[in-house]
Amino acid sequence: MQRFCDSGISRVEGFNSFEYLRETSNYVYVKRENGQETSIPFKKIIVGIEAFKLNPELFNLGPSALRPYGITHITSPIWSLLHLLAPEEYDNGDILLDRTQKKSILNIYGVLEHELELTWRIYELALTAYHHADYLFHKDRGEEMRIVSNSMSLKFIRIVCARTCVLEISKLITEGQNNHYSFWNLVNRIKNKKFVGNINISDNTLNEIESSLLKNKDNIKTFKTIRDKLVAHDDFDNYLIPRPLLSDLLPLLEMTYNILCKLCVEQYQKECPPGPKNNVNMDLENFLNMQKFK
Repeated sequence: MQRFCDSGISRVEGFNSFEYLRETSNYVYVKRENGQETSIPFKKIIVGIEAFKLNPELFNLGPSALRPYGITHITSPIWSLLHLLAPEEYDNGDILLDRTQKKSILNIYGVLEHELELTWRIYELALTAYHHADYLFHKDRGEEMRIVSNSMSLKFIRIVCARTCVLEISKLITEGQNNHYSFWNLVNRIKNKKFVGNINISDNTLNEIESSLLKNKDNIKTFKTIRDKLVAHDDFDNYLIPRPLLSDLLPLLEMTYNILCKLCVEQYQKECPPGPKNNVNMDLENFLNMQKFK
């Protein structure tokens, strides 16, 4: 930042330049060549520094090479700022990678905030699918249920939503070496320092998450059996998902929400959105009228 302030500009030959405007405690503000003002969080610049330390080849790969590390929309200015340092200034003897294995850096290290964002999106998709499937399964709405029972499209949506909820939530709560976004793996990776950037999650929180997962291990095991039958078994009517299955999913969705809250509140230092509730409405008559014109 001192070099940027002193020179007043960051420029890499062949790429757009960025003019220094001002700094705050958390951001540096730059002006793009088109005159647009952009704020750059210091924490994202730190992630870029760590990425360059881990993989020196990024120095010559262009701005888009920063995307796998959770830097999006502001890749160009950050990549330009990182070039205010020479490649040798990123040398770090504390990080040694076995390059003979030819493994991706992301198989070894990750960016916690980037993965939490993706994990939250998985949860929101599962929750939205749950709401819609639950709404379409209710049998006490009279006219609406008549509409559902006479619509192959709505029956299909009900099945797809229920299956989507099962498959998405399984990504977060089931164990498995290849289950990248599993909370089990996430806790282990944080404990083993497999993330770059600032980590604000306390050991106490990690222990609470593990306790919650272990407490629900029987429910998770039962859920995993249902998921496997839905996906792989011919002896299960996977096109006739029973309504009680959704009731069994709600406690797991609530557990998932509570775990995400513990992680996000500590990492981001802010409150999380509301937890799972049944508040979905669907305009079924309008939906069916739209189907007639397709």
